Amino acid sequence: MRTSIHRKSHPILRWASLAVAAFVVANSALAQDNDDCLMCHEDQDLVGEVDGKNCLLADDMVDTGGTLANAVHALKERGAKQVYACATHALLSGKAMERLSSAPLEEFVVTNTIHVPEDRRWDRLTILSVAGLLANAVEYIHSNESVSQLFEFRDND
Repeated sequence: MRTSIHRKSHPILRWASLAVAAFVVANSALAQDNDDCLMCHEDQDLVGEVDGKNCLLADDMVDTGGTLANAVHALKERGAKQVYACATHALLSGKAMERLSSAPLEEFVVTNTIHVPEDRRWDRLTILSVAGLLANAVEYIHSNESVSQLFEFRDND
């Protein structure tokens, strides 16, 4: 059975419907902390206008959560209405859970490509399974079909 992603039910696509056509670039410099590598808050550069807007931060991997937490704070300080975040891989090492759970983040959505133990979860963390995606990829490859169709969104209305 192949699955398709319905635009209205998928969390990231639901967030996209909240967005306005604006693009903001966050640039950070890294500094070494005693126990973690994290972004210095004062070195956060933000290019673009976020005042009164809903923002979505997307990353491939979140390790200690310092860069993400500080980016959330920087967006809120500049007037962002709501800040959401997503990442493919959630390592959540060191003080990541404490940093992210205390940040003014509406929701943080990650995949289960890396197991997140129960003691590193909090109420605004959502974990999505990649099982269906991987199963479909294996099926397509086995059937000599293109896996690119996995990344096409279909309206199921």
